[in-house]
Amino acid sequence: MHDIRFTPLGAAIPGVEIQAQVIEQILTNGFLVRPDWAKGAEVVFMVVIGLALIFLIDRLGAMPSALAGSTFLIASLSISLVMFKEHRLVFDPVYPAFSIIVIFVLCSVLRHIRVESEQRWIRSAFSSYVSPNLVDELVNNPKILTLGGERRDLTFLFTDLAGFTTLIEQSKPGALIPLLNEYLNEMIAIGFRHGGTLDAIVGDATTFFFNAPVEQADHADRALACAIEMDAFADRFSKEKTAQGLPVGLTRIGVHSGPVIIGSMGGDVIFNYAAHGDAINVAARLETVNKHLGTRVCVSMETASRCNDFHGRPVGTIQLKGKAEGILAFEPLTEEEMASEHITTYLTAYDLLVIDAEAALEAFRAAADTYPDDPLIRFHVERLESGDDGTLIRMASK
Repeated sequence: MHDIRFTPLGAAIPGVEIQAQVIEQILTNGFLVRPDWAKGAEVVFMVVIGLALIFLIDRLGAMPSALAGSTFLIASLSISLVMFKEHRLVFDPVYPAFSIIVIFVLCSVLRHIRVESEQRWIRSAFSSYVSPNLVDELVNNPKILTLGGERRDLTFLFTDLAGFTTLIEQSKPGALIPLLNEYLNEMIAIGFRHGGTLDAIVGDATTFFFNAPVEQADHADRALACAIEMDAFADRFSKEKTAQGLPVGLTRIGVHSGPVIIGSMGGDVIFNYAAHGDAINVAARLETVNKHLGTRVCVSMETASRCNDFHGRPVGTIQLKGKAEGILAFEPLTEEEMASEHITTYLTAYDLLVIDAEAALEAFRAAADTYPDDPLIRFHVERLESGDDGTLIRMASK
């Protein structure tokens, strides 16, 4: 009679069979029961499971939290199935399962937002101790935390505040510390603006290197521009503080480029991202050379040759103590300064050093009379008068 019906289980059976099954359930008392307390039990179950899930997600990582959420979801469905098959009791698995999913997603999103906020705070705080570019590289490329290194060309910049030891002895801590903080704050900010990585702060001295951890094709140009800006600031700072009764000396800067080993050094306890190589020592000693030459910034030929548009006057070929070969060094200048009569006069006298020492001495003496405030001219006069000649300047000390 075409009396075919589909059941909730998906089977197609005659309608008369459905009626027979209903009668059988009544006779055998085998029909499903939903107790009065079922709804309350479901609510209690959702609250308990929800609080437990919130507690675990807040304290566990992503994978354990996902495992806990999946366990609670499976438990909710399993309890409903067992009660249905074994005890003929109907408990709704939909709302508990839905609540577990909602709580898991919501807590996961909130935890993710909180972790991102904490990471931003940690990055900001950590950047106060380590160069920001190193922090960013650690976040974006964690593999650099692996012990080891690579050979790479870097440019190093060393700075030192002249006469600071004397200033410490003559000043009170209450006045000295804010002064030093003001000086270092701007020097470090300048280094960071040019993409330098702060390697060390030792008292009033700073060390930066360029082209690591982030590769910079223009690392020599960056270091040179950084040195020039640091020199301009340090000169203003010295004049301002001296006028206020605090005799702050000039800042000496040395810049040199060369191959080194750069990478994460240390052990299981602590990491140190550092460079090792002769280029570091040369840059440090070029900074010291300024004290003898009377210059404030000394840049090696290795750095100058890597710069796209370098302007500077040669100070001589510096033979550092313990070195067999000399290093041609320059004092960086602006293009306008290079075209001035002052520097033209200096370069004319400098060219005579390799031709005729006597003629060079007379030329430097005449230049010293015209430009008595140029310490580099006076340096060449003094060394020529002592019997030295040529452009090779031998350093007796480090």
